[in-house]
Amino acid sequence: MTGRIYTSVFDGVTVALAQDLFQITPGATAVIELLSVHISQELLVADAAEEMWTIAIEGHSGAITDGSGGTTPAVVPTSLGDAVSVTVVKANNTTEITGGTKVTHAIHNMNVRVGWDFFWPPEQIITIAPTDALTVTLRTVPTSATVGGTIYFRELGGV
Repeated sequence: MTGRIYTSVFDGVTVALAQDLFQITPGATAVIELLSVHISQELLVADAAEEMWTIAIEGHSGAITDGSGGTTPAVVPTSLGDAVSVTVVKANNTTEITGGTKVTHAIHNMNVRVGWDFFWPPEQIITIAPTDALTVTLRTVPTSATVGGTIYFRELGGV
């Protein structure tokens, strides 16, 4: 496959609100392919803490306004020494992305005691065009938990 693969991570974040766990916005010269998403938590471990969280993969196009309230984690190439990504990743935005046209690509339910690891097969990879965005959104309002997440994507063009 062509393109470069990057990852972005957040760890040890207290999550107690529905939010955009990740927002990915390609640079003006890049197309992004979402390869995998991994979400887990480390606080809710007893049977009494059993919860199901709903996670949505959503595409956004048009006149969008970035979410806010979170962080901008580093975007790291999986091949050390590779080119710097032109993609911006945001994490844990408690004010979710707004405006434009939103489409829901997928809905997944995550058992908090198990975590969620999702790898898209090549035929189902979601593509994000320049000036568009993609979010991994936690729709459920959870019991407060300490959460970590990793996202892998391929950047085509952009360098």
